[in-house]
Amino acid sequence: MSDSIPHARLEIRLVGVGTPDEAAQFRLVIGGQKRLELGVKVKDLPALLRPGNASPLRRGILGNVRDLLAAAEMPDHEPLWIAFVSPAGLLPGHSWEAVIQPELGRPVLREAYLPPAPIPEPNPLSVVVCASAPVAKANFDVVDSISRLVAEIARAPAPDVAIHVFADAAMFSQLSGRIEGLAPGRSLTVYEPPSTAYDTPEARMRVVDGPETQNPWLRWIGDRLPPGEPVSVVHFVAHGYESLGLGAVALAESPTRNRDRAIARFVGPEQIAGFLTRLGAWAVGFASPRDNYSPEGLRLLADGLARRLPGPAFVHDSFGNDGPDPVREMYRHLCEPSLPPMAPITTYLQPSTVGGAGLSGPSSSRRRVRWVAATERFLGQQRSLIELEKGRGQGTGRGRQKALEFIEGLIDESEPATDPMTEAEAAVRGYAQALEEAVESTAPMLVDRPAPNDVGRLAEMSRCVSQLAGELGNAERIVANLTQQPGLAGRLDPADLAPHLRLLREKQIQLDDSQRKLGAVIKATVRLPGHEAAFSLDASLDSSNAERALASAWDEVTQFLKDAPQITQSVHDVAGRLSAETAAPPAADEASPPAESQTRKLEGSGE
Repeated sequence: MSDSIPHARLEIRLVGVGTPDEAAQFRLVIGGQKRLELGVKVKDLPALLRPGNASPLRRGILGNVRDLLAAAEMPDHEPLWIAFVSPAGLLPGHSWEAVIQPELGRPVLREAYLPPAPIPEPNPLSVVVCASAPVAKANFDVVDSISRLVAEIARAPAPDVAIHVFADAAMFSQLSGRIEGLAPGRSLTVYEPPSTAYDTPEARMRVVDGPETQNPWLRWIGDRLPPGEPVSVVHFVAHGYESLGLGAVALAESPTRNRDRAIARFVGPEQIAGFLTRLGAWAVGFASPRDNYSPEGLRLLADGLARRLPGPAFVHDSFGNDGPDPVREMYRHLCEPSLPPMAPITTYLQPSTVGGAGLSGPSSSRRRVRWVAATERFLGQQRSLIELEKGRGQGTGRGRQKALEFIEGLIDESEPATDPMTEAEAAVRGYAQALEEAVESTAPMLVDRPAPNDVGRLAEMSRCVSQLAGELGNAERIVANLTQQPGLAGRLDPADLAPHLRLLREKQIQLDDSQRKLGAVIKATVRLPGHEAAFSLDASLDSSNAERALASAWDEVTQFLKDAPQITQSVHDVAGRLSAETAAPPAADEASPPAESQTRKLEGSGE
């Protein structure tokens, strides 16, 4: 975006939460100055958002916005940015773009929550497509949806595009012969159903989320992708789901099992964020099928990912619509950031990366194996969080910064000045210190239990628990990945790390459970719009249930604070174990790609 063109931002938030006057507040800010502010009662939102409903309310609001943008001499190709301001509740789950963009005739994009992180040049542009139609949800044509998606991805303006398709086992034979005629520089690999028997997740109506890659679909993808090839984008084709305000994607029980007609298996933002980081992916997309069980769930999932990771997160319809194709527009933008997507699409982007050269990352001339890409992705995420904390006037986390400095040294192309074991020790100690700092900063705010109807105190407690869970998760991930890092593999006995990982994961589950209970209490207290349906899937939280849930969450959090010295000492013990190790020859090179007999691969010939 040119410096001479004013930035247009439509802020949306909830006001009067928990009262009869609860409303969505809209504030239009152009060039840093407020130009419009008005509210719409929550009960009137359905009429405002219903497709094809030309209500006087919608015409009045959007007409004012259009006139103010024209008065500011905003060119039609310049986007209007939607920014959700806390508290936003379930407002990010609505399809604001489909309502606003046709009326304004300009791109409408969502403003990302995290500062941008450098991204690599998309060459090759490597895209993972994961598609599942669980029998518990409305059926949709998986083969047709994948065919349409692959055709548009293959048109991306990148010199080379590699597409990897993972779908329900029943679709493999149909997909193998369906997609042909790829252009030169394009390759498609359709992966055969796995022979490995992955555990089937337990059927649950609520979304149980965590950073570990536990879902069999994600494990299958991680196991089968060529280890030396980093991933650019992961693109899901599946139903959405929402429970207690948490968005998720709904998949079959496993890639080879699709029999449960009652409940699909749900994967939330925390698990997907960890999965993307491990693959080194810097963007994620969701194709919404026709008769999607919960389009709102997919948009809330994208919103949850945008709060956790820097980089584009987007949602679009998988079936044909009039106007520019959203997939084509989005992948054009991913390859050429100066061009914003022109089709109505839910996408979270950073304004500073749109309309210019973007933020360049590692050059395509450098071979970026996946562990390097994953580490770069992790570094970008952590730096974005540090910048966000600085912008809020919070502490910058000395331990976290120290850990990042040492981790960055591990991926430098030059010969490391110190043994990787020493570098790893310093990184682990840095995250132990970061966890100690989080405990020190949150403990004073967790002295007295809030009342179930004290929304402010509940939100503060939730923020503290989220901070503790984030730093604990960072410590757990770095310990879990030690035996997989080049220069360390083969030199560490996983059995030595197992008791430390068990402790960290046990406490992570404890904090995650506390966070879910707090979220349920807050949502029951403030009665967020549209939340009643989510609660019908779980035990309804009346005042007595809310009191019990809050008491349970409080007990778990206070117990965690009591156990904090033991937890941080466990992380320091891992660092001590690294310190005691003597130098050993580096591990063997990464494993070879999967055997060709286990896939169906198609290369573009241009003939």
